[in-house]
Amino acid sequence: MNRPLVTLLLFSAAPSFAAEPPWRDLFNGRDLAGWRIVGAEPKARTYVEDGALTGHMVRGTPEHTFFCTQESFGDFILELECFQAGGFNTGILFRCLETDAGASVRLHGYQVKIDPSATRRWTGGIFDDYGRNWLWLQTLEGDDRARSAYRFNEW
Repeated sequence: MNRPLVTLLLFSAAPSFAAEPPWRDLFNGRDLAGWRIVGAEPKARTYVEDGALTGHMVRGTPEHTFFCTQESFGDFILELECFQAGGFNTGILFRCLETDAGASVRLHGYQVKIDPSATRRWTGGIFDDYGRNWLWLQTLEGDDRARSAYRFNEW
């Protein structure tokens, strides 16, 4: 009696697995279609180079500049490669709220840090950046394997 019940449950669950949307790229590798740039003027120079979203700091930029998807997402898995030239502060923000013009930072949300510090090495650490300074949710302190995952000056 248990065997038919299990079989029915598996078959009834199968369509929900098949209905999962396919993987899709957020970036086409050619232009900024599907993206917008957020930040005060002058913003960093933003463009596509060799199939990569590229941002260069501009002297006098009063706040951060962000590449933002034009579309909002619910649950997602984000995979990317990053190359960080120099020791600039950067990261990947998600679940963001946009603030008013004139705020010191236009986006607040969770951030996965890309850490330029060769001593701290917290790339991959997660912090809450909702305007309360950096409230670390996951530091990499004491996690040597995670701290050595990021390779400086490499993709």
